[in-house]
Amino acid sequence: MIQEFRDANGPIPGDCVRATMATLLNKPLQAVPHFALFGSEWVAALLLYLKIEKLELIAMEQHQLQPGVRYMAFGPSPRGKWEHSVVWGLYGLIEDPHPEGLGLAGPPREIWWLKKKGFRG
Repeated sequence: MIQEFRDANGPIPGDCVRATMATLLNKPLQAVPHFALFGSEWVAALLLYLKIEKLELIAMEQHQLQPGVRYMAFGPSPRGKWEHSVVWGLYGLIEDPHPEGLGLAGPPREIWWLKKKGFRG
C-alpha cells in the first residue's frame, strides 16, 4: 500500500502509519483513518481505532518474530530526522509504504504485532 502525500485540499502529512495499518489489515487506504492528521494525538487516535477494530498492539523483540507473520515496525526514516513505519517480518523489510521503497535507515526501534482481542495465539 503506497502512502498519500496530497488530497483535494493540498499537501497532507505523510501517512506511513495509515498505509502500514491498511496493508496489515488488508483494507483500502481510505478505509483507515489518517492518523497523522491528529497531530500530537495520533497515537491515541491509532489506539482508539484498534479498540474499535477489536485489535491490540503487542510490542515484540526481533528474536520473538515468527515466520510468515507481518508486523508494524518503526525506525529512522531515510529521508529525514523523523520516524517511519513499514511492514516487517522475521527477515526484515516486507513492504515500505513510501514510493521510494528505501525501508528504514537503521534497525527498527519498535516492532508491533496486531493481535485480535481474545485470540490466544
